[in-house]
Amino acid sequence: MQKADTLEEIESQICKHRFVLLLISRPDCSVCQAVRPQIEQLLAKKSKIYGIYINADEVTEVAGAYSVFTVPVVIVLAEGKEMLRKARFIPMGEMEIQLTRLISTYIE
Repeated sequence: MQKADTLEEIESQICKHRFVLLLISRPDCSVCQAVRPQIEQLLAKKSKIYGIYINADEVTEVAGAYSVFTVPVVIVLAEGKEMLRKARFIPMGEMEIQLTRLISTYIE
C-alpha cells in the first residue's frame, strides 16, 4: 500500500487505476493498526487493486471529502466510483469475497 499525504494524491491514483482500495486511519487507533496488515495481505492476493492509505490526523480534510465519521474506513472504488465501504469492523473474509465479485463483474 502506498501512503498518500494529500487529497490530490488520492485523486491522482483514482484516475490512474481502475480499482483502488483506500484505507483511512489514525496512528493512535488500535483497530486501524490491526486492520492495515490484514488489508495489505488481502491486496497481495488481488493484484488488480491499487492500495492507498492516509492518516486522517495529518490530512484532516479527508474526513469531509469522503464522509468519514469513524476510523478505520476502507473505501473501494472502481473506475472512480465508490463500490464498497466498510468502517470500524472489517471482516476480511467477507471483504475478499466482495472484491473478487467486484473485479469479475468489471472484467468479464
